[in-house]
Amino acid sequence: MFQKTTRVFPCKKTDDFTSSKQINSLLSFLSTPISFALEDVGERMGTEKLKIVIIDDHQGFINAVKVFLRNRNDIEIVGEANNAIQFHEITKTTIADVALMDINLPVIDGLTAGKDALIMNRELKVLGVTMSDDFNIHLNMLQNGFSGGILKNKFTEDFDKAINKIRNGGVYFPVLNN
Repeated sequence: MFQKTTRVFPCKKTDDFTSSKQINSLLSFLSTPISFALEDVGERMGTEKLKIVIIDDHQGFINAVKVFLRNRNDIEIVGEANNAIQFHEITKTTIADVALMDINLPVIDGLTAGKDALIMNRELKVLGVTMSDDFNIHLNMLQNGFSGGILKNKFTEDFDKAINKIRNGGVYFPVLNN
């Protein structure tokens, strides 16, 4: 689905991303649209339902997301998991476009689970969700290849913005922009 594209990373591997200039450079780099072969993911996601797996250890949050998305014609929830191990099992039989991943999961945290999922499926996009507005947590999501990171208490406000950015090959991290 994706054409292999080479982009020159604007920083060294040893950079610690502590300056706002480095972070803005990284965000700019990651927000640059990537060229796609034949089947543009933005077009595909725009014409087909976006397939989402929800991973959260609070069933109440999963249920709230399902209610929030139930009348959407452009999104289909294809799975739900309460931990990373269940998510890994789902990925063996289900193809998803986006994993909506809680960062604070039991057993295996969401950062590790998301990073591992991206290694196994480079086409998957991971949108992290957390209660924390800690800058470093969101920076870690970005550094681990997540396509976005949003706060649970701003979910209804930020979800569509994040999905639109992801559909267009960009990233969405509002905490890093503050």
